Amino acid sequence: MSKEAKAEEFKAKANAAYASGNYQSAISLYTDAITLVPSAIYYSNRAACYMKLQLWQKALEDTTQSVQLDSGYIKGKARHVEALIKLGKGDDAVRYAQEVYNAESSTKHHTLLDDAQKCQNLACSDNARFEDHLNAAAISLAREWIEMAANVSQKKTLTYSTEDRHKDEAKEDEVDLANCEITESIHVIREHVTSMYNQLSGDYKFLTTVMLGFRSDPLLMVYYHILLIFLRDFCLIGTRVGMDPYPGQEADDKGNAKPLPDYLGIAGKGLAAIKAKQSVEYKIFTVALLLLSNASPEQVTAAFNQAAQADQSSGTNYGLAKLSAGYAQFLAKKEQGSNFFKNNQHKAAFDAFSAGLTGIIQPALLNADAVKGPLALLFLALRANAAIITSNIGMTLNKMGNNGSALSYLRAASLLDPTYYKAHVRAANIYKDQNMYLECIRECGIAVSINETDTKGCQELAKSCQNGAEKYARPDYYKMLGVSRSIDPSSQEYASAYKKACLKWHPDRHRDPVKKRFAQLKFRKLQEADEVIKNPQKRQVYDAGGNPAAGSAGGGGMSMDMSSMAGMDISKIFSMFSGAMGGRSGNVQFRVHTSGTGGMGVDISQLFRGFM
Repeated sequence: MSKEAKAEEFKAKANAAYASGNYQSAISLYTDAITLVPSAIYYSNRAACYMKLQLWQKALEDTTQSVQLDSGYIKGKARHVEALIKLGKGDDAVRYAQEVYNAESSTKHHTLLDDAQKCQNLACSDNARFEDHLNAAAISLAREWIEMAANVSQKKTLTYSTEDRHKDEAKEDEVDLANCEITESIHVIREHVTSMYNQLSGDYKFLTTVMLGFRSDPLLMVYYHILLIFLRDFCLIGTRVGMDPYPGQEADDKGNAKPLPDYLGIAGKGLAAIKAKQSVEYKIFTVALLLLSNASPEQVTAAFNQAAQADQSSGTNYGLAKLSAGYAQFLAKKEQGSNFFKNNQHKAAFDAFSAGLTGIIQPALLNADAVKGPLALLFLALRANAAIITSNIGMTLNKMGNNGSALSYLRAASLLDPTYYKAHVRAANIYKDQNMYLECIRECGIAVSINETDTKGCQELAKSCQNGAEKYARPDYYKMLGVSRSIDPSSQEYASAYKKACLKWHPDRHRDPVKKRFAQLKFRKLQEADEVIKNPQKRQVYDAGGNPAAGSAGGGGMSMDMSSMAGMDISKIFSMFSGAMGGRSGNVQFRVHTSGTGGMGVDISQLFRGFM
């Protein structure tokens, strides 16, 4: 038997061993074949065995031999590209993948070329591209999120009662339009969050499931998981105004949300496993994790000081000394403000809380052109602290008799930290005092979804608003359509009136995103009115004083104008907000005022100065 025939015999046995999953035996048999006849096919096949065993370097050595022996063997060259990608050798992978695609322009080879290009991007300069994406996301999210909270705090909440809005359509429209303004601002950032998540999760998945032989910087993996916490948290804000949940939220076969990974735990374990613990970035992420873990102020202060010292000695110029000093200022002024508040010195409390907020917001530092991603990550980690002191400012304004501004600050607090229970409870009580029944019920529902162990007070508060909500939340469908109560819905008169109203409020007639959102709300109300009037049973209920639309909020959420809550059982309303992402809510009403004066000579426009 010739050497060639004997080599082919070894190859056949090796192929059978490979097919049965016996890769070590296959390697031995392919080696026997190679010893007899060094062949591009034999080397390529043995490389496939090494890949199955995740021995990437050995696989690359064999695919290199295969390509050198026969550069026209496309299957071998494609496998060479796969090995190069696994080891993060992007430049060579792209060159060979282009050759493969030029020789055989198949979908499979086009995908291979795409993967090679991704590898080239992600593996360049020690994960530089992945780091760039992380930095860009952290900076953008921190700036947009804090700026949104700043804007909300300056838009004095309209305090028209539920009764006033029921009697005056102009007030109702004013509320709804301002309502849509804040919702649109959330929507814009929510869209950015989706793009960030898709980019970062795509990078991470490729690095961890495709480039398996490439050593990624473990600090970047910590960075990634901390950032996912913030992307997830912002999505919670979106779900409360009817937007899609976190894009990383998977569902089981029944459509129920699966538990999210413990991003905080993953990041903590990743950081603990890193041996080189002297880098400034390591110390920054340590501070972030302590803040997210609700560590004591003493622990956070110590970690902040260490990071600031390292930043100064290494010349990395993150600006940590300023932020560390700002955190110390926050702690001191928060305590001082609380003491003033307890002693009913509300103007002094306001000034102290404001100074504390300034310490951890620092727009000049965050908005600087030279700001770096890890520093922006710290601003995101400080949101919970900012929410606490912003909520304190809101309560101080309430004591100073300025409920419109107080509600704005409480809303800003709930936007900074959507899991901050106290901000919603405080807002609910003020809404109750202002006879804003639906808003009170909504805030109680959100509060219960955050803290399910402390529901009694919220339930009682919500129940106290139920009668007022039922009385005034029922819309006037006839007035809305401009028809008489005796109108025949099958008549031409009704058809003309409905068409006229629809033309006026059809969303496609409005280009401005806020006005389009407002038009969508008006259009849905018209459709609801049409459905009730054309349905004999629903119309009968409506004409008798009932509200056939009560409890009709679909998808487990709430309608934009919250009127669907009227007439519902409180426990059912609260169930709207339950679930992994906290459910949905309607929106707080805001109006821009040219003056930021909050009462007693306080200029509230200065608190977030730099973002406005």
